[in-house]
Amino acid sequence: EAQTILTSWNAILSSNASANPPVTVTTLDLSCRSWSLPVLTVLEPALMEIAPTVRTLKIDDVIASLPTEDGFATLAFFNRVFHPDLAECVTDVDLSDNALGTRSLDHIGDLLQRSPRLAHLKLHNCGMSKEVAQHLSEKLGPTIAPQLQSLHLGRNQMGPEGATHFGNLLQSCTSLRSLSYAGSRPLANGTKALVDGLVRMAEACDGGQTSLVELDLDDMNFGTGSDEDTDALLPLCTVIRSSPNLRRLNVKDGGLGQEGFD
Repeated sequence: EAQTILTSWNAILSSNASANPPVTVTTLDLSCRSWSLPVLTVLEPALMEIAPTVRTLKIDDVIASLPTEDGFATLAFFNRVFHPDLAECVTDVDLSDNALGTRSLDHIGDLLQRSPRLAHLKLHNCGMSKEVAQHLSEKLGPTIAPQLQSLHLGRNQMGPEGATHFGNLLQSCTSLRSLSYAGSRPLANGTKALVDGLVRMAEACDGGQTSLVELDLDDMNFGTGSDEDTDALLPLCTVIRSSPNLRRLNVKDGGLGQEGFD
């Protein structure tokens, strides 16, 4: 099967190369299929050929049914083929729906922390724990954080500790336009830490204004604003006022109540 895929890919690449002007591959979508190392090794020549021009790399849900060590090998393969020294054009990486622990992040570490143009990162539903949140935050900042334009971390349920780590990261994300933390259930303390991070991000932006266009903060706990020390509502209002380009704000199931909306 791998050889069949390779033959098909080579035919497409040959056709692209002979076109006038030549057609380059900028999006690679390998999502929603488990890719074992033996299969990927067969495909490696074609992947190496297109790696220098790929901008969008969709490798979400690619290790779901693989044994742990095989999953590590698959992630390490993508890290090697799309290493920043070889694939410096990558701007978008989608790793959603892959089980990611600290060891998993280490196997794909170069792609996450050294890609010179990485601007959009999706990590929805990756089963990340608070320890993974800390590990990922350390990998992304301070080199990658300032260049991120979108960061999607929904449905990971990392608890208040995980939200605190990402709150610390956000203060360096001064180019951020889109943030999703929906369904990661940071509870009250984590919500406050995350929103405080957005406040510090705004303070670090030129003119105290963020570039935020979209905030998806579904299923968080903002409080009603009655307790300035623990509620996240007042800091959220500060973020909103500091984001003149904000077009979409989702605070569904945020515990605001009528008092909070008032």
